[in-house]
Amino acid sequence: MTLFNALIRSRKLWLIALALGFTLSLCAQNQDAADAPPAEPAPEAPAAPKLSKSAAKKLREKAKRENRNVIGAVKNRNRHQSVQVGSDVQVGEGDTVPEAVAVMGNAVVDGTVDGDLVVVGGNATINGTVHGNVVVVMGDTILGDKAVLDSDVTVVGGRVIADPGAVINGKKMQFDPGVHMAGGGALGQWMKHGLLLGRPVAPGVALSWLLLGAACALYLLFALILNQPIRKASENIANSTLMAFLIGVLSFILFVPLTLLLVITIVGILALPFVAIGVVFILFIGKTAALVFLGSRLLKQGTLTPFTHTIGSFLVGAIMMALLYCVPLIGIFTWALLTPIGVGGVLILLYKTMNPGMANGNTPASAPFPAAPAPMQTPYAAFTAPNPPGFESTASPIPPLTAPEPPPAATYGNHDFLNLPRAGFWKRFAATFLDLILIGWLMPVSGPFFVLIWSAYHVAFWSWKGTTIGGIVFGLKVVRLDGRPVDGAVALVRSLASVFSMIVFFLGFFWVGWDRNRQSWHDKIAGTTIVKVPHGISLI
Repeated sequence: MTLFNALIRSRKLWLIALALGFTLSLCAQNQDAADAPPAEPAPEAPAAPKLSKSAAKKLREKAKRENRNVIGAVKNRNRHQSVQVGSDVQVGEGDTVPEAVAVMGNAVVDGTVDGDLVVVGGNATINGTVHGNVVVVMGDTILGDKAVLDSDVTVVGGRVIADPGAVINGKKMQFDPGVHMAGGGALGQWMKHGLLLGRPVAPGVALSWLLLGAACALYLLFALILNQPIRKASENIANSTLMAFLIGVLSFILFVPLTLLLVITIVGILALPFVAIGVVFILFIGKTAALVFLGSRLLKQGTLTPFTHTIGSFLVGAIMMALLYCVPLIGIFTWALLTPIGVGGVLILLYKTMNPGMANGNTPASAPFPAAPAPMQTPYAAFTAPNPPGFESTASPIPPLTAPEPPPAATYGNHDFLNLPRAGFWKRFAATFLDLILIGWLMPVSGPFFVLIWSAYHVAFWSWKGTTIGGIVFGLKVVRLDGRPVDGAVALVRSLASVFSMIVFFLGFFWVGWDRNRQSWHDKIAGTTIVKVPHGISLI
């Protein structure tokens, strides 16, 4: 206890010593601060010179004037937008903009444009200064006496109308097709009041009516000369409108890659002019057939002859087309619908012409078997001879011995295709890769809509022939497990179900290599599979 008490007392002594030391140090610091010399006062700032009342007033007016200029410049910049689509661009006198762009509108420049001036589908009226280039497409360029252009002037589809006092420091390049109206270039007016609103015909633009009238006159000429083929093409459209539309769309998609294939070969290059002529004829004949189909929906044949009915249907269809072409959005939709439908109807007609057995939708007939020979004379013939007079036989006559009936022609139905070997993964992949090469060039043009084009391509070919172009090359065919033909509904379900095969890292496509029935996930959903067709059996 004595040692413990001693430790306690020693701790108290140490605490007292620390407190005394801290107090002494504070005292020493205060003493040093008191002994230090006083700090020198900071020098006073020189007093500002006093201004007279007139000088101060002038300074205030100058500041107000500068503020008004800044605020005015901001307001002018906000009021005069440099880029306009579907409306006019105006740069007032004293205003300055970095650049000016007018699409389907006019541009009026009385101020200054620091950069370029671009006008598409309108006129450019300049009575100010443009430091950059001036480009006007499908419109006129009008230069006033105060116009100063520091760079080049390029006008396509219009004229340059310059006052003698206008200054052009650069080059003047002009391409004028000679088609104008009082309100500006006719092409620009047509684009502004027609195509921009989604209609091929602008009611107030004479040029659009002139082009439509020339096209209809040419269609009528085809209807008079090729009356019967056009009537048959319109009947094909009426019998299978959706199929004609899909075939027409696919023909447009495949036109570019097939043309490139012709260019690669020397013989193909020689055939290109004939192919171009054939394409033009198909387009005109197809559009004529589409107009006949459109008019025939409204005109009943009655007592009219086929020739008169075709011409009458064409005239009614042409009037309907002209009226629909004037309606915004519906006009461009009508054009996009009639053109591929007509082309598809003509292509179906060409296919039936080259395959006569398909004229009525049947498969081509096989070579007929020789006719059965006449009944053979045998010893039994005596029993079949007429009975002598007065003698009646109760025995039944013995039928004559004839040659056996020939077996039916060997054809492949849907049930027969099911017995063919199933296609594996790599053959499917090769066919798909070939299809991608054929229509993959549309990917940069269509962007995200390429998925719809890819799906429409497969749905159309599957429902038409049960295969695609790649499948024809590699001898593959899509068949249903129930033996029925692949129709449009099954083809659409198979195409949409392929999304499920793709989203899990394309596992549904690779599933073909492991499945006993060689089915992918979308095959299982649609109830289909792909078989390998032997050589010698046409898939077209």
